[in-house]
Amino acid sequence: MSRFLASPRMWPIGYLVVSPYSPFHVERQMPDRNWRDAFEDLIALESGGQMISTESRKKEAEVAARLHYEHIHRKVSMINEQLHWDAKYMSLLRRERAFAARHKEAETILWIDNEAGPKQKAKTEEAILAGEHMIEMLTKEETKGWPASKHKLRGEWMASLIWSGALPGWRAQLYQSSHGDQLEIKKTKSHAKEGVDPDDFWMFNELEMKELFEDGVPLEHTGTETWSTYNGQYPEYEWIQKFDPYDRSINWVEARVPSVRPSIAKQMIEAERTKFANGSISTKVNISNIWTDQRIENKEIVDDTSKVLEEVREAKDSIMNRNHSIMVAKQEEYSQEFEQQLKEGEEWEATLR
Repeated sequence: MSRFLASPRMWPIGYLVVSPYSPFHVERQMPDRNWRDAFEDLIALESGGQMISTESRKKEAEVAARLHYEHIHRKVSMINEQLHWDAKYMSLLRRERAFAARHKEAETILWIDNEAGPKQKAKTEEAILAGEHMIEMLTKEETKGWPASKHKLRGEWMASLIWSGALPGWRAQLYQSSHGDQLEIKKTKSHAKEGVDPDDFWMFNELEMKELFEDGVPLEHTGTETWSTYNGQYPEYEWIQKFDPYDRSINWVEARVPSVRPSIAKQMIEAERTKFANGSISTKVNISNIWTDQRIENKEIVDDTSKVLEEVREAKDSIMNRNHSIMVAKQEEYSQEFEQQLKEGEEWEATLR
């Protein structure tokens, strides 16, 4: 993998991943300089384009800061919803324990005291810490002066080299996988004079980038996703762990994914750069959103990287909202089943009095 990415035909994408001089490495050693923007200007000039204008960078930075603020607020809201469900689940566990104590069910009491209760408490504490961290990020003064590139995850920034016009002849695809945000960056047919080698692409996810540059995990050692929306569809079924309240066992079962409203399953981005007789350059970005209901939504954006960033974040938000809706539906279904079983037990108990 590393040898392939280091080959000249994968420049500059491979360089960003495997070179010790990649902005992703250098920015961790010398964080006081904006290495990403400098690299973007370099490859823009190398490919016959122009450096990104100060006005364009300023506008995109303002939009990126706003989107960052809105995203954190939405995540905090989701965490609050999760905490509400956690409290409801803990209440059900307490009812279950009280029922078990009345009937001297030692196994159930041990399971709640040693497994279910502590596990749920740890999950709740983790959610609280995550929420506190996000709120802290909103109050940090240092983030207010960040360039747009610093607000982007590594994969997203690599894709933004395409929509800024700095990397002509490549296209990006964003989709979802079992490992989170997945990306494919691939050459277009116009990139090579004699056609394009079908192997000239790289598929990766943000988790792999984090493990590589922050934890030092080699690419060859990263895991493989079990599913993705590369073909524009989510899996209808998934394997989940489910607790059986009757025998106190946890089993893997195949369950249908809850039905939720349509969302974006995949986004494709490609840019066309045009050079005019007066020397000016224009970049038109073509965006295709593939929805879970099979709709295809096409958009064109000319010379406005901030608008493209908004479209990319809108697609990511659509995916995030879908995942959250499914999680909420699963939790509600589980709590209803749990409550119904408790109710049946308590009704049976009442007949014994």
